[in-house]
Amino acid sequence: MSFSAKPRLILDFVFSVSPPATRPKRATESRFRTSISVSQQRRAIKKTGEEKKAILEEAIAAYSKVKEWFPQDHKRSATASLRMGNLHRSLREADKAIASYKEAMQFPEEAHIAASALEQIGLVQRRMNRIDDAIASLRSVAEQYSSESAVAARALVTGAKCQIQKKDVAGARQTLRQAIEKFPEEETAVINAFDLLATTFINEKKITEAEGVIRECREMFKEEMDGDGKDDDESVKRHVDRMRAPKLIAREKAHAPVPSATASTHGAGTDDDDD
Repeated sequence: MSFSAKPRLILDFVFSVSPPATRPKRATESRFRTSISVSQQRRAIKKTGEEKKAILEEAIAAYSKVKEWFPQDHKRSATASLRMGNLHRSLREADKAIASYKEAMQFPEEAHIAASALEQIGLVQRRMNRIDDAIASLRSVAEQYSSESAVAARALVTGAKCQIQKKDVAGARQTLRQAIEKFPEEETAVINAFDLLATTFINEKKITEAEGVIRECREMFKEEMDGDGKDDDESVKRHVDRMRAPKLIAREKAHAPVPSATASTHGAGTDDDDD
């Protein structure tokens, strides 16, 4: 791999976190410092066409060297594999992305990375329209990595979306309930679960049930909604305020047919009826 003066999309993090004794001998410090920083990498990825593809492929080649350079450092190896998967996914190389994510899962002690990798496999499978596989992968995140509650809760919500794609609304509702009940501490994912759950009822014109779900959500986070302005409370308030379901309900009610005067009094008692 070339380490020319021209900035390359190389592993800047490799040098920055590795002790001197373990730095790859094939690259000097000055050469590593010519690599693109994380912020530069993001700008590079925003490029388009062949230029973008070339940059991403160079980054993938660099990440692939990590296991060779740091065979005993499981965290770095797992992280590199995860990032390789993300880059393959950006290139829409689904099979290569999944292979990289599976490599990231080879180190069970790195549970957060493994959980994230399995979640990403589910997302790639969903993009490939392999919905059954996606559901299985996302469900497995919650089953195998429940200790990684943020990832697990998010995976369940995404899995429910896949079930809705399959018209399995009942199954989706069960999955959303699982996310709410099993990971109540994951406020963002739980609010998203409530929102999607309410939306499934709105789609069936079951407005009363949808309103009940929204009330349940607000009751669950009542303390945060009535909070004193702490950052966590404000975050919950923002997410609740951004829920889509209440807006959909308002729209449904606005377009609901207005009963006619005759219909509204049909069957109603009058003074004459009492005679």
